[in-house]
Amino acid sequence: MKRFILLLLIGLIPFTVFAQRSAAPASSSSSNSSVSEHKFNVTFVGTADKAMIYINGQRWGKGYLNLPTRIPLIRGTYNIEAQSPNQGTIKQTVVVNGDREVNLSFQPLSARVSINSSVTPLRLYIDGQWVGAQGASLNFPYVTELSIGRHSIKATSPGYRDFEQTFDVRSPLTININMQPANAQVNIQYSNQSLKVYLDGQRMGYRFEVLPGNHRLRIEFGDMSTEQSYNFAAGQTYTIVPNLSFSIQ
Repeated sequence: MKRFILLLLIGLIPFTVFAQRSAAPASSSSSNSSVSEHKFNVTFVGTADKAMIYINGQRWGKGYLNLPTRIPLIRGTYNIEAQSPNQGTIKQTVVVNGDREVNLSFQPLSARVSINSSVTPLRLYIDGQWVGAQGASLNFPYVTELSIGRHSIKATSPGYRDFEQTFDVRSPLTININMQPANAQVNIQYSNQSLKVYLDGQRMGYRFEVLPGNHRLRIEFGDMSTEQSYNFAAGQTYTIVPNLSFSIQ
C-alpha cells in the first residue's frame, strides 16, 4: 500500500511541472495585449460650442457634446464625423498614436447681415425678393440672417437712383446703402435750331439731365436772351417752353 501511494505521487510531479510551464506564455500574451490597447486622450475642439461626434460610424456619448471634449482612443486611424446644430457637418480622418488635439473647423451655414440706410421710405429687395410688408416702411438698421454664399441687394426710393450691390456672406456683415439723388430731366420745347441753351454757363442740348439743386438756365435766340435760376428737384421731369418776346417802340 505504501509503495502504490509513492508511485502515484511521483507520477504527479512531472504533470504539475508541465502545467506550470505552459501557463507562462499566456500571461506574457496578456501583458502585450494591455500595452497595445493603451488609450490616449484625444481632445476635440472646434469653432462650434457643441457637436455630435461619430467615430467609425458609431456615435460617442448621448446627443451633442460640449466642446472641447476628451475621448479616450487606442492607437489607430479613425474616420471622424462631427455635426453642429447650426454649422453643418464635417468629416476627417484622424491618426492616433499618442495624446493629441483634433480641431473641428466648422463652416457656418448662415451669418448675420445688418443693413443701414439714411433714406426713408425705402423699398428693399434681397435676392430679388421684396423685404417687409407691402406699404410698410422698414426700420433701419435692418438685421437679417442670410445663408453663406453670394447674395444681391436692391433699394429704391422716390427721387433717388436705384442702389444695387452684390456681396458675399462668409461671416457677420454690415451693408451701408448710399442712395444718390436722381437727376432731374429737362426738355426744351423749341424746334428752331438757332436756339442756344446754357446751364451754369455750359452749352446744352434740348434734352439733358441736371443734378438736383439750384442752377442757372440761359436761353439765347439771336440777339435775344433770357436767364433764370431754378431749383430742380431730384427725379423730376421739367418741360421748358421759351417765350422770347420783344416790343418795338
